[in-house]
Amino acid sequence: MLTDQLGLDAGQQAKAQAIFAAARAKAEGSDDPDARRTAMREAMAQLGAILRLDQKAKLDEIRAARAGGSGGPGGGQ
Repeated sequence: MLTDQLGLDAGQQAKAQAIFAAARAKAEGSDDPDARRTAMREAMAQLGAILRLDQKAKLDEIRAARAGGSGGPGGGQ
């Protein structure tokens, strides 16, 4: 899970869970794929605001690896 990969402390984990729960609710409430992407982008921006510099660097590494790879199941097709 992303929170484990970033090494979030308990306070950060609680904030991240709240951020992503709100984003999921917003995304699930819309049939518009662009609105769903926007909700997740906003959540990632909010996540970035609670990260330390080392965690932000790790997040950038994770994003770069995902962008360069298949992106998981069904990705890269």
